[in-house]
Amino acid sequence: MGCSLISIKWLGGVACPPETFRNYVERNLTRELPEIKLNPAHDQPLYIACSGPSLRETFNELKGKANVWALNSAFDYCVKNGVVPSYGVAQAPEYQVLDYFKAVKPGMKFLFASACHPDLIDDVTARGGEVTLWHTDCPPDWGVNYGDRNTIFGGGTIGLRALDLAWVLGYRDVHVLGLDACISDDGRIGPDLLLYEDRRKDILTFISRGRAFRALPGYARQVEDFGR
Repeated sequence: MGCSLISIKWLGGVACPPETFRNYVERNLTRELPEIKLNPAHDQPLYIACSGPSLRETFNELKGKANVWALNSAFDYCVKNGVVPSYGVAQAPEYQVLDYFKAVKPGMKFLFASACHPDLIDDVTARGGEVTLWHTDCPPDWGVNYGDRNTIFGGGTIGLRALDLAWVLGYRDVHVLGLDACISDDGRIGPDLLLYEDRRKDILTFISRGRAFRALPGYARQVEDFGR
């Protein structure tokens, strides 16, 4: 089955309803955790390790780098392979995020959206992780109340939202690895993570610039958002 990228209907890129976002934000803001602040631009390079399948082939580029952010399952992959990220980064309220960030050790640092699943923050802080919150911009009709806090714009995926987060924190020299928007030939959605069985039915074939890619619709939408 083929499908043009421009035919994708945007559903927000999330599997949770707006009321879940509202509930999680309210719960996480009561923790009184530190929150990010706007930083002036600087020349320090940042390496963002996304959790796409190709990270397996490009991982060695992270070794010896001072500033590394590891997103979702990329965090555990990095730690397991000898690279301790400067920060683990996530924004997902979906329960799948609870499968990640298992390699936490005391003193490790994390940039988690206030919309993240509260159980993730509970688990990471219980293991001695140091969490700083940031805030995902949401459509006004979702009714998410951040008060007078600044929010981070960007696409629906953490890979794209991290680019805006990096800009706010002053990074201008940003290198991105593993920002795949398709499934590997051997069925991986991460460097060593197989596609969830309950999502196999959702795989479609998308055409971009004359090439065919097998992907979940939300991943394909990432391609459109990245080009904007």
